[in-house]
This record gives sequence, C-alpha cells and structure tokens, in this order.
Amino acid sequence: MPTDSPVNVFIGCPQVLARLPDGPCLIVDADASLTESVQRQISVNTHEWPVRVVSAVLTSVVHETVVWHRFSDQRFNGVWTADEWSVANENLALVGSDDCESLTLCSILNDCEFFAGNLDFRRLNLYLYQGNPLQILDGCQHWLAYVTNIFFRYPRNLPIKTDILSSKMKERFFRLSDEDSETWLFDQELFLESKFQNALRSLLDFELCRKLRPDLSALSDDDLATHFVFSNDTKSLSDLIRNHYNSVVEDLSASFSSLVHCFPFSAYRAARPDLDHLSDNDICKHYMRHGKSDDIDLRHSSLIEARLSELRVQCDHLQSLLDLCTRDFQDLQSLVFKNRLFDSESNQ
Repeated sequence: MPTDSPVNVFIGCPQVLARLPDGPCLIVDADASLTESVQRQISVNTHEWPVRVVSAVLTSVVHETVVWHRFSDQRFNGVWTADEWSVANENLALVGSDDCESLTLCSILNDCEFFAGNLDFRRLNLYLYQGNPLQILDGCQHWLAYVTNIFFRYPRNLPIKTDILSSKMKERFFRLSDEDSETWLFDQELFLESKFQNALRSLLDFELCRKLRPDLSALSDDDLATHFVFSNDTKSLSDLIRNHYNSVVEDLSASFSSLVHCFPFSAYRAARPDLDHLSDNDICKHYMRHGKSDDIDLRHSSLIEARLSELRVQCDHLQSLLDLCTRDFQDLQSLVFKNRLFDSESNQ
C-alpha cells in the first residue's frame, strides 16, 4: 500500500462514496445512523486504503453542548439555522434540533489507527460538508500543522462574511486558492513568518531596546520588531544588546567572586544547618537566589553584635562558675582554719 498519499478527513459524509480519494479516509458525521450504513457499502469495503467512520459533532473544545439542527435537506444539517443559511423561503423544513456533546478533531485524530506508528500518513486533506470551519480548525490543535488543503463542500456560501472568513482563515495560515474559490491552501510562507515573529517577540527584550536606544522608545513592540528585522540598524542594535548582557554577566561574576571572598559561611551554616552539606560556592548561589526569603541578617555589625551577645552569655556563665568556686574556696579555707584551731587546742 503506497504511503505517500494524504489522509483524507471528511467532516460530514459525502453524498457519493463510490470514488473516495487515494489514501486512508476518515469520515466524521453527526448522524450516528450513518456509521453502520456507510461501513457496509461495497465501495468503502473495497477501498485500497483503510476507511473509518466516526459519529461526532465537532467544535473547538470537547464536551461542549451544541445545538444541532436537522433539515429536510440533510446537506444543511449543522450548527446554523435556516435563517442563518438565508434559505428560509426555499422549502427547507426544520426536522428537529438536538443538544449534542461535542468532540474535537484533535481528539479523534489522536485515537485514529491510521497514525499508529506510521509517520508517513502525516499529511491531511480536509473536506468540510458540515460544521463551523473555524471551530473545526481550532479543534485540530497540533494537527493543524499537517493540514495542506481544505476543501469547502457546503451546500452554499457560509453564514460568515467573506472578508471575515478570509481574515480568520489567514490567522490560521490558510489562503484561498487562485484556481478554486472553495479550496484553501496551507500558506507555508505565512506560517513561517508567524513562527519567526512569535520567536522574535519571545527573545527580544523590547523594554531593554527602548532603554538602550531612547530614539526608538516611541515604537510599539510590533514596530520595534519590524525595525529590528528590516532596518539597517539590526547589527548596531544587536551589538548594544549583546554588550549589555555581557556587561551584566561580568558584573554578576565579579559580584559573586566578591561575595565568596567575604561571605560569613560559618554564621550562615549555623543559621541554616540544612544547607551544611553545600560547598561554599553553592552556599553563595543559594543565598543569592533565596537569601531574601531566609530573613537572616548577615550584616557585619549584626554579626558582631550577635557574637558579642554570645560572649556576654559565656562571660556570665564563667562569672557564675567563678562565684561558685570562690564560695567553695572560702568554705574550704574556713574548714582548714577550724581544723587547725581544733588541733592547736588539742595539743594544749
């Protein structure tokens, strides 16, 4: 079985199944009764590639309650009413409406056996017959990067203004084909440009740029990013940023060396015995990162005062011992004197 064909995903069952496109086919339809009948059709069973049929209503999130409208013409079944389709006067009768719990296309594709251990089937074509295309695409999540073509197969123009639809599809990196007004193509250039811009916004420190270059302080983030990429100023601005960070690194390195040289390791370890196993360098790193929350006063004057307090306590203790010894010595002297007096009286 060739594996260079894309996986074809039909949102809504196509009316004619006699000729499915090459490649595995996934058919997702809100009508549960279609599942068995489609699977029994000879054209499906004789298809060269696997075919899977799933009953689901698709939106951008799972477990959302969706009102699904059913009409006399099943091609219009979906989330839009007859008025929204603008076909109220065209003999389109509402058969009923159901509250359905939604799934996302991502949740279905994640469980699809087509992709189990087979990375060759990572190109997707979407054929949309029902549902809101924008919500369906948003529900693709990471699978959207594998969608190359989207074919609209709705019964008429969608209840979405053309300019709004075009703008929203562009936000999702798709553009209308020049050859077919119902086909949307994945815009690789737009996708890469968006990824590049997002990466640049994540990496570039706009506030630092404005600080280093006050003449650019009035520019917005987007304008500053554009200036950074397309102006002749790119290298000089890059050098300023690089030199700034190099200076910060040098300052931090010098500060760390000074801290290691004068840090009161004994006092800190005494206050934090749980850190006693750390080396001197690691002790300093810990203090730089968490010292403020320790609420331990390591100022020289405070350490001197603390040491003096300890010495005062020791002196008081020694004084009490000295007083005790003095009393004992005096008692001993008195006892000796009494013994000598007793001996002298005895000899007389």
